[in-house]
Amino acid sequence: MVDLLWRKVYGVPGLRLEVRTNSRNFSRDFGRVYRHLEAEGDAQVVYSVVVGREGYVLSMGEEVLYETGEYEELVPALERLAEARMVRALWDRPVFHAGVVAKDDIGVILPAEPGGGKTSLVTALLELGFEYLSDEFAILDLESMTVLPFPKALCFKEEGMELFPHLKSRSLRVEWDMGGRMGRIWYLDPSDSGFKVSGKVRRVDYVVFPERDGTEGAEVISKAKAALKLAENLLNFESFGRDVLDVVLKVVNRAECLRLRTGSPQDGAQVINDLLEGG
Repeated sequence: MVDLLWRKVYGVPGLRLEVRTNSRNFSRDFGRVYRHLEAEGDAQVVYSVVVGREGYVLSMGEEVLYETGEYEELVPALERLAEARMVRALWDRPVFHAGVVAKDDIGVILPAEPGGGKTSLVTALLELGFEYLSDEFAILDLESMTVLPFPKALCFKEEGMELFPHLKSRSLRVEWDMGGRMGRIWYLDPSDSGFKVSGKVRRVDYVVFPERDGTEGAEVISKAKAALKLAENLLNFESFGRDVLDVVLKVVNRAECLRLRTGSPQDGAQVINDLLEGG
């Protein structure tokens, strides 16, 4: 029987999950990913991670969820499972694939497809003094038109990390399956770089769609076009059925909606910063 001495609870409204392990190092490393989602209370879900001489096992109860001979695969394996559980617990709210930042209580959501540069743009905004809410999910309360923080660690792929080489030494490097091949990803706890992390909901004032093609600059787009683009990034689209259009229209009608095209995330961040300061 392995003693799982190191235990931490993480959570979002409606869900608490506990991570138990026999490894101080794993508890520390995983804690760098979900540090800002640490919670108290009884857990509805318990994951166990056993680090042994011949391999590593991630399980839930008697069910083995992941088994590997490589330590570097453990953190992303559990991170993906925990993230899915937490987000599903919030599935009754609109969940958009988007980065989220705020400045002076002004919230900005940055919807984009996977690989669309959300994390890079969010990081560049943090370097300009913005608060961090998420680099992956914009979880909205439609009544108050506010976005819920989901401040897990920033997650960089190889090409994104190369845009911020000064942050690499502060990041946790791991290995993960990139569509059939193992590749490197990096987790960066924003606090380790002195970035501000928000634990509060923020109202949605701007919806900015980053794009990589076309003439550089920011331009206001119509509410209709913004609603269509936002709907494309609604992860729980099917949960709202015929109400999907009402959901996205409610968001765009209360926010300034823009398309952003720039040559680098730093340029894009500067455009957004100037926009907020000018507004």
